[in-house]
Amino acid sequence: MKQFYKITAILAALMLDCAFFGCANDTDDDDVQVAEITIAVGSTSTVGEPPDSELTIESFSSSDPTIATVEKAAGIPAVDIHGVKAETCTVTINFSSGVTRKLKVTVVQQ
Repeated sequence: MKQFYKITAILAALMLDCAFFGCANDTDDDDVQVAEITIAVGSTSTVGEPPDSELTIESFSSSDPTIATVEKAAGIPAVDIHGVKAETCTVTINFSSGVTRKLKVTVVQQ
């Protein structure tokens, strides 16, 4: 029964990864994954790895903090992205594994 739960947890983690970051790699660099999210002005979206992940976030940044800010999420390997004004920017997250995730963040007016 433990094996079943372990396999289920691994599959759930893979599905969450695809849901947050997409399963397609849109760049020539195998260590860079690209995805898109849309959030509303004044809202927050948490993006990252499942709580039981062994990965850690090394660094993160927003290409334009006047559009969306980014900060470390509490207690999990993830970041909180806050929508500031309606426009588009890129949030970059660098993980301990060497993988970089670039998120095209579209902030929309509610």
